[in-house]
Amino acid sequence: MKFKVSEKRAAFLAHHFLNYSFEGRELDIKTFNTIQEPIELYYIAQNHNYDNGNDLLKHIINHRQCDIPTARMIFFRSDIDGFIKDKNNCEDTDLITSILKNFEKNFYSQELFYYNPDQDPDSLHFDHQEFLNQYQSVDTLFSNPKGKRVEPSFNETFHQRNLKFYQGNLTITNEDEKLLLKTVHNEILFQIPTGFVRVDHERYDDFFTAWKFSENLRKRFDTSDKALKKVLVKPQLIVENDDFIIALNIFNSKPLHLTDNVTNVATILRNELVYLEAFVDIIGVEDDFIKFKRIKHDNKWFVSTKGMQIKVVNIENLQYLKLLLVEVDGILFSLFIITDTLDNFNKDIIPEIIYSFSIQNLQG
Repeated sequence: MKFKVSEKRAAFLAHHFLNYSFEGRELDIKTFNTIQEPIELYYIAQNHNYDNGNDLLKHIINHRQCDIPTARMIFFRSDIDGFIKDKNNCEDTDLITSILKNFEKNFYSQELFYYNPDQDPDSLHFDHQEFLNQYQSVDTLFSNPKGKRVEPSFNETFHQRNLKFYQGNLTITNEDEKLLLKTVHNEILFQIPTGFVRVDHERYDDFFTAWKFSENLRKRFDTSDKALKKVLVKPQLIVENDDFIIALNIFNSKPLHLTDNVTNVATILRNELVYLEAFVDIIGVEDDFIKFKRIKHDNKWFVSTKGMQIKVVNIENLQYLKLLLVEVDGILFSLFIITDTLDNFNKDIIPEIIYSFSIQNLQG
């Protein structure tokens, strides 16, 4: 019995099951039915792109190797609240009903992996007691989690974001007014927007040296500041003007399992918010926060989030933040755009930053 998915196997599973519909392929049931390891079903469910719909999840919950934590994860990430209120108008009714039937007949016989919905940022809120009043026979869904923890630590996940793990040739030239990154296939130029100036290295080196990670992050991943600082990837560039600070992070996107940021909105949100929470406390978000705005520039899709109200330790005035992301050739450009007034985001700052990028295909 395996408790870890190898990098090679993860790439295989990602190719076949994480983005098949966006690549114009049908779900490969024949390959799916060859899966013998429960951890692989857990891995697919954990990284499922919900833009793909529920077909794959329905196959997972009825697979002979599906265990209790995997079924629980799928259940707690479903729209249980909508199911309770109106089954006929809930998109997840068939999925939820199938899971309930399987629990009632003890279809799931193993609990190999530890899954706690209270620690899962993708689980959805609903009234547990109201649900149990209607479905008392499935109280096993709410029992205390057992099994071995298999989720990678914050350290493991974000250590791999470092560009030193990028499998390819790249060069970065960081000049006064621009940052230029070249891969074998693309040249990406970021021109510092008009009116912005660099924050000098000494200033933000001092900032990161004194940094204390959030208590929630340390508890969630059971780790220390010392361990976290070892894997911290500092921004390649920080610029500012009177209204904004922009931190440009450049990551190896492979450990995020991205193919492009149009189809992996859920994956981007999950990964970027976890990383973001290492630096700020997110106090609140705008309505319809999960609805990203997509803007096409130089034949690449940029994704911008809604605004977040935040608190930055030891900094009084910075209160609001948006994320802007674009992935090119296995490189993720992640920009934290921070300001002290939410109205500042009405100043067309996002388009201005996007058009500061020039992305050229060197083989075109």
